[in-house]
Amino acid sequence: MRDAKEEAGKKRNRHWREEAEQARRERKKGSREHPYRLGELPSGKCLPSNWTDFVSAMLLRRLNVTDDFEVTVVKPSYLRTVDALLARTSGRVVVNYFIWRIVDHVIKKLLKYATVELLYFLFSRTRYFYILT
Repeated sequence: MRDAKEEAGKKRNRHWREEAEQARRERKKGSREHPYRLGELPSGKCLPSNWTDFVSAMLLRRLNVTDDFEVTVVKPSYLRTVDALLARTSGRVVVNYFIWRIVDHVIKKLLKYATVELLYFLFSRTRYFYILT
C-alpha cells in the first residue's frame, strides 16, 4: 500500500517536472525573461564554474539550492559581457570598485541614521523646552 502511494507521488512529480520543462521550452525567444537552471548557466574565466555554490553562498544558505534551482536572466548576453570585462580588467581595479561600492553603501546608511538621530534630538529637545517654559 505504501509503495503504491510513493509510486503515485513520484509519478505526479515526474508529470509536474515534464510540464514545467515543456512550458519553459515553449516560451517565446523574444521574451525578456530567460529562465535557466543553475546547472545551465554559462561559466567563464571570471564567472563561477559552480553557480549552485555561488548562489547558495549569496543566499547565506537560507534556501536549499540545487542545480535544478531556476533563475531568470533578463539579458543572457550580460553574463558573457561581464565575463569579458572582468577578464581584461586588472584585479586591482575590480577590488577598488567593490571597496568603493561598500564605502558608498556604508556612508549612505550612516547619513540616514545620523539624520534620524539628529532630527530626534532637535525635535525632542524643542518639545521639552516648550513644556518647561
